[in-house]
Parts: sequence; C-alpha cells; structure tokens
Amino acid sequence: MQEKNLLRIALLITLLGLLLLFFYTQSVDLETVETLETAEVEKEVEMEGVISQLSVQDKVIFLKLEGKQTITSDIILFSSKPVYLQEGQHVSISGQVEEYLGKKEIIADEIIVR
Repeated sequence: MQEKNLLRIALLITLLGLLLLFFYTQSVDLETVETLETAEVEKEVEMEGVISQLSVQDKVIFLKLEGKQTITSDIILFSSKPVYLQEGQHVSISGQVEEYLGKKEIIADEIIVR
C-alpha cells in the first residue's frame, strides 16, 4: 500500500514540476536586437539576419551576421556536434552578449535556419 502512495506522490510532483516549467518558459521572452551596440553585456538576446561570413575551427564556429540594416555582428558558437551552416542562409540566433577586446559579440546558444 505504501508503494502505491509513493508512486502517486512522485507522479503528482512530476506533473506539477512539468506544469511549472511550461508556464515559466512561456513567460521568458528574449529581447530582439538590431545591433550589438544597443545590447547590454551579459544579457540574453535574439538576433536575426543573413550569414555573411563563416569560419569553422575545431569545435568553434565564427559567424558574421548581417541584419536588416547593413550592420555586421560577430557570433560565436561552441559545438561538439556537426553544424550545417552556409553563407547566405537566413538565421535566427539566440545567446548571450559578451565583450571581447572592446568589441561586443554573441555567444550563441541556439541557431535556427529560417
């Protein structure tokens, strides 16, 4: 009898946790930025544009992204899996803004090809 009660409690807590995560992810909204100059350092942002330059070195991918304006932004992606990106692809990138050698760049968490 106690095993059934423990199982029910575990299932109830699991369902409540999943519901909490679902509602939390719905409330998280990334700020979409046009340029990195207006973005705050260490802030999660989203940027959309066309890949204008692509460089793959070991497990690090360096991108230059052209937005709606003629402004180019530096994007860095650390990936242990193969990434299939090409220059000219329209992508949406989310990640954290960092400053390196006085220049802002995005350390990408996710890249979605549009």
